[in-house]
Amino acid sequence: MKKRHLGVLILIIILAFVAGYLWQVTHKLGELKSSIQEIRFGGKQDKYEIDAAYPVIESGVPENIKNSINTELEKWARDGAEKSKSEFEDLLKDPELAGSDLGLMYSSTVSVKSDFKKLPYINVSFEIYDYSGGAHGITAVSTFVYDANTGEKITLDKVFSGNYLNTLSTLSLAELKKTDPKLETYSFAEDGTKPVADNFQTWTLEPDGIHFVFSDYQVGPYSSGRPEIVLSYESLNSVLNPEFKKSLY
Repeated sequence: MKKRHLGVLILIIILAFVAGYLWQVTHKLGELKSSIQEIRFGGKQDKYEIDAAYPVIESGVPENIKNSINTELEKWARDGAEKSKSEFEDLLKDPELAGSDLGLMYSSTVSVKSDFKKLPYINVSFEIYDYSGGAHGITAVSTFVYDANTGEKITLDKVFSGNYLNTLSTLSLAELKKTDPKLETYSFAEDGTKPVADNFQTWTLEPDGIHFVFSDYQVGPYSSGRPEIVLSYESLNSVLNPEFKKSLY
C-alpha cells in the first residue's frame, strides 16, 4: 500500500514539474523581442546601393536557440547582400552601363519582419527589391519558420505528409481565383500553382492556417503584384503531418 502511495506521489511530482516547465517555456515564448540590423554597401559614387536588413532575436527563446537562429539569418542576409554587390559591380564593368551620362543607379533593398503569431513557431519574412535597369525592379520574398523550442528550421516536408503538393495545388488555385477573379484569365496562374515544391516555398504560420505568398509573375502579370492566400489548417487536415498537428492545439 505504501509503495502504491509512493508511486502516486512520484507521479504527481513529475506531472507538476512538467506542467511548470511547459508554463515557463510558453511564458518565455510569449515575450519574443527582436531588433533589426542593417547591411549597407555602395552609394551614389559607386552607382549602386545595397540596403539590406535582418532580424536579431533578443529574448523569448533559450540562449543557445536564439544564437543559432540569429547566426543563420545573419549569414543568409549577408550572403545575399554580397551576391548583389558582386552582380552590380560586374554590370558596371561594361563601360556603356557605367557611363555617367546614363544616370543609372542599381539598387537592392531588403526589408524584414518577424513574429510569433503561431506559438511555438517563429516566422521571419524577407522582402527583397532589386533594380538593375528597365521599367521597374523585381521583388522577391523569402521566408523562414523556426520551432522556438528546438531552433529547428521547419520545412514543408515537416508540416505535411503524403502527396501534399496536389492538395496545395488544388486549394491554392481555387483560393487565388476567389481572391482575384482576374487571375483566372491568366494561364500562368495554373503554372504557378502546379504541384511542385518550388511553387510553395514562401510561407509562414498564422493562427488559423498557412499563409502563402506568390512572387512577381508567378501566378499573374506584374500588375497583379504578389498575391497572398491563407489555407486553413482544417482544409489541409488530411495531409498535415501528425507530429505537426500536435503542435497546433
